[in-house]
Amino acid sequence: MLLDRVFPLGFGIVAGLVIEHFRSKPTESVNVDEEKRETTSIFKYGIPHSCVSTHAYSGHALAYDRSKKIPVWVAERITKENLHGKNADRENSKFRPDPALPVVFSATNADYWDSGWSRGHMAPAGNYKHSQESMNDTFYLTNILPQDIDNNAGYWNRFENFCRDLALRYDEVSIISGPAFPVQQSTDGKKFVHYDVIGENNVAVPSHLYKLVLAESDTKPPIIGAFVVPNKPLRDEELSQFKVSLEQLEAMTGIIFHSKLDRSKALDLCETQGCKLLSHDEFSRWFYTKRIRGARKLADVERAWKELTKKGIEPDEQLIKAYATRKQELGVPRTS
Repeated sequence: MLLDRVFPLGFGIVAGLVIEHFRSKPTESVNVDEEKRETTSIFKYGIPHSCVSTHAYSGHALAYDRSKKIPVWVAERITKENLHGKNADRENSKFRPDPALPVVFSATNADYWDSGWSRGHMAPAGNYKHSQESMNDTFYLTNILPQDIDNNAGYWNRFENFCRDLALRYDEVSIISGPAFPVQQSTDGKKFVHYDVIGENNVAVPSHLYKLVLAESDTKPPIIGAFVVPNKPLRDEELSQFKVSLEQLEAMTGIIFHSKLDRSKALDLCETQGCKLLSHDEFSRWFYTKRIRGARKLADVERAWKELTKKGIEPDEQLIKAYATRKQELGVPRTS
């Protein structure tokens, strides 16, 4: 269930701002009553609503672009207590449109089918194992955008794990994620912004994804880092090479982040924590160890082992032990 539904910018707020603008114009012969009537007549059939709507869910909040059919930003807060929960199962969650959003502004699952792009979570389901409701909410398509499938399952997944590791060392980690459309330049010097769209609803495919990470503790100064990552396959690129300043991220996205934060007191995340992600091979071994340990059937264990062998992943001692242990637990006798 949703905590709240859609919160579009209200008529009264916008009208008040517009009227205040007219009232404050520096003219010598201003008749305020006449200008208020003029302003009211302009909007007698209503203020045009913004193409961005705000949504709050049980574990995250977001702004949604009803034109591009993807989120603008998705904000969440994770703690070690939430990450240790075991009350939710991803298999019980389904991708679906948010019923609070008018159909004309929503993407659908069909937009992603056969598109070549995966449904990429901005607030990852893995951050909400403490609550089935919160995990389910991350599967609303308002939280989803077209993401390169290798990036989604690989580099971006490792980035999300990096953020979870931070939550084990700090009291809380605030994360804001979303799409980025940086200006590009052709060989002839012309600047442009390019993005594809998919499906009947023309869902925008961002060229980049951003993530802003802020970690805080009572006993430590806050640390912050902003990153803009290409929406394409990546292997072992250093996270630090995608680092940008907070001001650069704001200029690129048009969003003001953490306006109440005293930025002069925040330390650089990469200088403090190193911004070291698991390597591709380390992550692969970790992923298959976790998958095998969670397998419910012997066939699932064997399928995972066959996959990693086919991909040329060299199992370490921990992975080999997990494979043997899980087979025994599922009824295969230990061989001498």
